[in-house]
Amino acid sequence: MVDAELLQRRVRLFIMEHFLEHAGPPVVEQVMNEFSLSRDGATGVFHDLEATRHIALVKGTDRILMAFPFSAIATPFRSAVRGRSYFANCAWDSIAFHTMLGDDVRVESFCQHCATPIQIELRRGRATLVDPLLSLEQLEVSDVSAHLVPSQPVRARPPAAMSRMDFMMGVSSMVDGRRSSPSRCAPRIA
Repeated sequence: MVDAELLQRRVRLFIMEHFLEHAGPPVVEQVMNEFSLSRDGATGVFHDLEATRHIALVKGTDRILMAFPFSAIATPFRSAVRGRSYFANCAWDSIAFHTMLGDDVRVESFCQHCATPIQIELRRGRATLVDPLLSLEQLEVSDVSAHLVPSQPVRARPPAAMSRMDFMMGVSSMVDGRRSSPSRCAPRIA
């Protein structure tokens, strides 16, 4: 019998590698086949991984919704790396691909107020393209790596000019050092 903790690590790695290769999560049946597990055994590992905040399941199912930083559903946070495109769960997770994979990343998102497209390119730990020009001041990619390990406190901090909530909800448009707000960026109203 395989040690439960070792099995969790192996299944978590399988989930992450599946996301990397297919831009989506494996289903329970794939995990059953890969590890010769019963359905109860595979879903038990999923629930253990969810309890330790390594994955999130779709409520009421055994289907993977998130395996941080990957999202199984479309979000406003898309990261392109190594010729593939992945949905991230939030702005921090979209940037985390750069640290996790150690490769150049292009992040595409939108202003949460007016839907203006936002693009950020990260190379060698630095933002090399920010469009439109955002007040990101100094982006420390190494700070984002703490977000990948839920058991450790998140050290990542948004720039002083932005509230943490604005940054987590989406990289808010910051132009000329002023915080973008619904009145400044002409939000779309239905």
